[in-house]
Amino acid sequence: MKRQFPVSIGVFVASFSALGCGVSDSEIPNRGYWTGDASVSSDASDGTGGSTGASVAADGGGKVYHNDGGSGGGSVKPGGNHGGSGGSGPVVDPQGGGGGAAGQDMSAAAGSGGDGSQEVAGAGGAGGDGSGPPVGGSGGDMGPTCPTTYTMATHIVMQVSWPKSTSSGFTVVNAGTGTVHVWTKSVFDENGNSATVMSNSCGSSLPPIQTTAIAGSEKYQPIIADSVWEQPTMPTFSGTATKNGNSYSANPGIALVGLKMTTPTGTWPAATSVQGVDHDGDGHPGIAGGSMTTGGYVAIPVDISRNNRTDRIDLATRTTMTLAMTQSEMANGCPKSYTGTANVTQFDSHVIGCHIKGGNECDSTQQGFVDTNRTVYTVTSATVASTLVADGASCADIRAALP
Repeated sequence: MKRQFPVSIGVFVASFSALGCGVSDSEIPNRGYWTGDASVSSDASDGTGGSTGASVAADGGGKVYHNDGGSGGGSVKPGGNHGGSGGSGPVVDPQGGGGGAAGQDMSAAAGSGGDGSQEVAGAGGAGGDGSGPPVGGSGGDMGPTCPTTYTMATHIVMQVSWPKSTSSGFTVVNAGTGTVHVWTKSVFDENGNSATVMSNSCGSSLPPIQTTAIAGSEKYQPIIADSVWEQPTMPTFSGTATKNGNSYSANPGIALVGLKMTTPTGTWPAATSVQGVDHDGDGHPGIAGGSMTTGGYVAIPVDISRNNRTDRIDLATRTTMTLAMTQSEMANGCPKSYTGTANVTQFDSHVIGCHIKGGNECDSTQQGFVDTNRTVYTVTSATVASTLVADGASCADIRAALP
């Protein structure tokens, strides 16, 4: 039975059988058999003998390889003419055993099929009705065949901290902590227990920043418009994932947004050395961010006087992480959702350009001031959740799936 992987990760940083009845021990197939047709060799022997692994009492509950339910044998004791129920398979890929054959008198009744008590395997069929030769019920089926290519929405929640920032020897922002949210869309293509993953960033939310009195006691809230993530020029990045039962690990790749790097995992460059890329197609290297200007928030200034403020900030970011997740929900017999943790090893950003409200593009001094005073985050912990979405889902669909 197929099990889907969940998703990978995109980023933004600014301020992913029934057991064959009536067989002997020597006839039991190897474990690989149980991934095939569950109903092969499903007739039970009569009388007290159920299939190998089943109880000889009225209700069978045997297991072979601790996986597939054995069929129960029918009782031959007076007054005990009911067929034994098939045993359930309580672990990976379980299939209920077929119902044991009933005894042959007027009060005989068919034995029920065993159930597949976990995952999605079907129950075993009922045993014979006692009116003729005792026959065991068929085994349960293997459940649905899950797709091997699919799309997942992923929401990463990072707990972050940042140091104080200074200007001209004065503290302008105190050290603090907060939460960063990142949404991504990932397309998985499975091949056995491994998968390739292609992802793109679909949204972000950053914590607000409060300056000190020397810097005017101002509140800043960096934002990126939702429309930016929908641009066809936004980058995708490739990664891999490996599954083990209901769990998986993933290396979703290195997410470079707004820049390129000859050595993507290398030393984070200075802002003046960043090779900017116009990933949002607005004519300026980087991706365009801004500032909230309602609810007491003000735009980010370009100098210590705070007389001139930005209405666009061009960002370049890099994020590298690994994921460890476990299946948390099924739908229509296939994996739907996963939860787990993210180990974020690189979470870098630069301001590589900006525009002054009512004015011109920032000069190098103004751009340098904004970059020097950006919030530099350290990720202290991170959780991740992902869920199946329709192929072709938009970034708006991704954010709505895991708000």
